[in-house]
Amino acid sequence: MVETSPIPQRSPRPSGRTARSSGLVSVAALLVVLAAAGVLWGQWRERGVQRYPQSRWQAVFLDNGQVYFGLVRNVTGQSVVLTDIYYLQTAGPQLQPSGGTEDQPKLNLIKLGNEVHGPDDRMVITRSHVLLVENLRDDSKVVELIGRYLQDRAAGRLTPPAGR
Repeated sequence: MVETSPIPQRSPRPSGRTARSSGLVSVAALLVVLAAAGVLWGQWRERGVQRYPQSRWQAVFLDNGQVYFGLVRNVTGQSVVLTDIYYLQTAGPQLQPSGGTEDQPKLNLIKLGNEVHGPDDRMVITRSHVLLVENLRDDSKVVELIGRYLQDRAAGRLTPPAGR
């Protein structure tokens, strides 16, 4: 007697409709994976980026000791954009007089843009140079001075800087 083994049966070829639907499922799965990867990449890219209220004044402290006051408009992984910028400048004696009475230097709030080189009122600061950003309260002395400056400018009471 001759032994015979059963012949394996081939599965039928998928019809055109089944092949197309499996291709559509593959494309849909690929789109879902790409969308998820895009969301994760966006979250990774924005990691460490802080949002600041655009209607509040901020103090931006730099690693060179300079402090700028203004409105933080944009923060990315590489830069901080500041507009409506002011800074403090000392006026008066800065050394202690020998008479023993200590005269404190006077601090003036200066609006950026009135300097000799005429900069725009917008700074793009390399983020690695920013030590910290603080929101200023409405009752802070700096915010009060800025408000007074804006009122004087609106009323036309400001004199243009010399040399311009």
